[in-house]
Amino acid sequence: MINQISESFHTSNNVDFIQDDDVTMQWLSEFDSSRFERFIVFIDSHVSSSWGETVLQQLEAHQKEIIIKEIEPFETSKTITFYPEVIGFLEDVGSTRFDLVIAIGGG
Repeated sequence: MINQISESFHTSNNVDFIQDDDVTMQWLSEFDSSRFERFIVFIDSHVSSSWGETVLQQLEAHQKEIIIKEIEPFETSKTITFYPEVIGFLEDVGSTRFDLVIAIGGG
């Protein structure tokens, strides 16, 4: 079962929070990705060791570039002080508004 909370802003941007208990994560291969050029995935390194390959396989169905950034699961990576590191990474990879940023965490 997938639980989803969506938030729309005054621009045409949305933020979706999704909780998925399907171990295949099939929805990742089925959503409409036509408006995105690339996927940038931030993933907790502990989660990546268990689920990273599944996430990657599902996203590959879209035939788009996938950039993965593993994040160490420390409390400091869960605070606003970590924000500059995230923005710096997005700048380093040349992120644009046509990229879909996906964050996958463990807690």
